[in-house]
Amino acid sequence: MSQNPYETPQGNSPQPGSRRPVRAVIGLTVCLIGAGISAYGAVAFWILNRLPPNDETSGRLPSLYVLFGGMALLLVGLTIRNLRVK
Repeated sequence: MSQNPYETPQGNSPQPGSRRPVRAVIGLTVCLIGAGISAYGAVAFWILNRLPPNDETSGRLPSLYVLFGGMALLLVGLTIRNLRVK
């Protein structure tokens, strides 16, 4: 009875400062870039109609392309982040 039953065992505990895999960091970075691009497209479409992707001839359609491109990049980032390789 050298061990106290009320304490957690100290052997084989995971390290508290374990590093994330590189794949998760890259996926998170791509996801955040996609979210930023999507937010810029949304602001250009709904709030400030004169931001650079928009012009007089095509109206607000280019900002929708930016918005949906950002959404696609966000989904790619989430896929990379959650990819499980065995």
